[in-house]
Amino acid sequence: MSADRPQAFTGFDNITRHSQSWTVARVSHVPISPSAACSADYSPINSDHYVSLPSFQSIANVYMSTWAAGRLVNPYMIPDMVEPEAESTRSPRPSLRQRRHSSSLWRNVLATTLKLLATLCFVLFIGGQAAYVSPLYKNHIQSIVATWWGPHKEMVDPSYLLLVGVAPTIVCVAVIHWLRRLRTQRKVWRVTRILRRRPSPDSLSYGELLFLLILVTGNALVFWYGFTKKHGHKPRFTGDPPSPSPPGPPSGTPYIKMTGNALGFNCVFNMALLFIPATRNSVWMEFMNISYANGIKFHRWLGVAAIVTGIVHCGCYYYTWIQDGRWKQMALPCWDCSLRERMGRKIWVNVFGEMALLCFLLIGVTSIPWIRRRMYNLFYNVHQLLFLAIFFTSLHWARSLWFLLPSVVVYLVSRVISHCNGVTAVKIVEFTALSPSLCKLVIAHTLSERGRYQVGQFVYLNVPAISRLEWHAFTIASSPKTSYESSNTMTLLIKALGDWTEKLMVYQQVCTRCSIEPEVYVDGYYGVSLAEMYQTYNTVVLVGGGVGITPLLGILDDICIAAETRQAQGRNLLPRRVAAIFTMRELELLKEIYPLLARVRELDPHGRYISVDLTLTATPRPEELDFSLADGYKTPRFLPSYSFSQTQTFSHLTKKKCPFGSSLARSGISMLHFIAFGIVMGIVTVCQFDNGMLIGLQDNLGRVNALDTHHSSYLQAEDPTPRP
Repeated sequence: MSADRPQAFTGFDNITRHSQSWTVARVSHVPISPSAACSADYSPINSDHYVSLPSFQSIANVYMSTWAAGRLVNPYMIPDMVEPEAESTRSPRPSLRQRRHSSSLWRNVLATTLKLLATLCFVLFIGGQAAYVSPLYKNHIQSIVATWWGPHKEMVDPSYLLLVGVAPTIVCVAVIHWLRRLRTQRKVWRVTRILRRRPSPDSLSYGELLFLLILVTGNALVFWYGFTKKHGHKPRFTGDPPSPSPPGPPSGTPYIKMTGNALGFNCVFNMALLFIPATRNSVWMEFMNISYANGIKFHRWLGVAAIVTGIVHCGCYYYTWIQDGRWKQMALPCWDCSLRERMGRKIWVNVFGEMALLCFLLIGVTSIPWIRRRMYNLFYNVHQLLFLAIFFTSLHWARSLWFLLPSVVVYLVSRVISHCNGVTAVKIVEFTALSPSLCKLVIAHTLSERGRYQVGQFVYLNVPAISRLEWHAFTIASSPKTSYESSNTMTLLIKALGDWTEKLMVYQQVCTRCSIEPEVYVDGYYGVSLAEMYQTYNTVVLVGGGVGITPLLGILDDICIAAETRQAQGRNLLPRRVAAIFTMRELELLKEIYPLLARVRELDPHGRYISVDLTLTATPRPEELDFSLADGYKTPRFLPSYSFSQTQTFSHLTKKKCPFGSSLARSGISMLHFIAFGIVMGIVTVCQFDNGMLIGLQDNLGRVNALDTHHSSYLQAEDPTPRP
């Protein structure tokens, strides 16, 4: 057997070896335009570790640089592909075309109108938060809202914050629901193609740059407006004795305190946006066509901004207290002080802020990538302190509750839906080990609307035998139209890259040896549809490595199904060109996806439309090269090398298993949002209206926070007796 042409790859045209890497290449391929390349928003493959292969970037750089120069230097020696026949040459009957044109016209008009409405809601949601601390609200909006309630002035601020927070969210939920029914995402979201592009391969995308610009600009406006609204560059503070000093902010310690007070508004502003990208069913992220995986990046940015502004906010006050010699009195708890007294309330308000900041610091430290990847359990459990941080933040500044309410309600609705999805154990069709570090999990799902998924979406898995609290994300490797086994199953390829996935391999070993039916719970489906994304391009490039090719397998499977359908109808095979570049370390993964690659070769034997480049980054063992995939070779089922005594605590499944299906359909999820907001708004109105229980909290804590805007000398001289 020749080392340059092993028998295992009989179905491919040529095989080369470069620097200890085996390259399996098809003869016919396509030159790739970076402007037309499909830049998919990948979902998380494994929450223990994210695949990062520098070779992908180098491959992309070669393609992009050579295409810009008008030539293609292909490391895989790829010649040109025959241009597919234009889709427009097979037009329908004139009458059918007219009907489709009329139907498409009103759909596009309605979809464009709804899209503009959702855009206005998004601008109102972001801008309304910042406008609360602007002179516009104080001078105009506040008086307008006050006329709605007459003598009930306590409803002015909550009404405004609910109007700019809850109302846009509810409208956007309804708009997204109707856009789904119109099924016009392919045309409606074309603008996101620009947002996904990058000025250079190593830079942020235009969408990420836009989000970063909004974040920086919003924080700058909130800081400036918060500074000028609270103090207004007046010659003296309210309540201070007259001073002949010129107009403008005072110098020294009071100036630092003013800066810290303004940064407090920034911290709340970032917290108000913090939950939006971290919500699995976020309407805002779906509106912007941002996947949950990419949204987590924005969540991290907002978290860093909230922590940094919170630290500086606290540091400014600590500096002034140290300068005044009162930091122990103002920063440490006073167990003998009564909350009914002004000074006691003031001290405890500071303590509540310190406790909120401590929670944020713990969350930030455990979110460092090195800690998150190696101690995911610690990262996940410490993140639950976020709700405690919100509670202490509300005690520190009562009005922050109105800022946080919309995003927190949406997040809680998402958590309720996730909990309902994971109540029943799912039916497992296949659970096998492909290699010591790679396993295959095939899950049955219902054929109803609640069981349907889209190409590129992902699900969360929970295995109680490993941990009842941990849920890990895995991308679906099959197409919803078909699968490796049947049309009512979905396939997951899982690689052991962390503690949880390594224990999953052990659990698979136990289930195999003891004939135990695995107990698995599923929560899904999440992420954007990659089918809607790649179908808008004339040239599609799929680049992935290792288990990171999972979402690309679903796309390739979906493309094969479309090609088979068109071929059966006597039409051109595909309206686009597809080039797939896969790298992998395990030969077992190649053997697993071989049936899909065989379908590609059968559909397009000359590579006119679809081409696949395969690279093995590890040298195969001689015994692995002695098998021919074309002869129906079955992948050997390896078992992990763990001691069986370590897994005796796994118990047998006793609960009923059912095919997976979401607990609520899309319309049910939208209705749940309406009900949740209705209940919350009703409770808030009852507690706030006519001097309800929230009024005392806001008055007491609001009056205490107002004291921090005075001069430190005035604070030392004021009468400590309680106010009536």
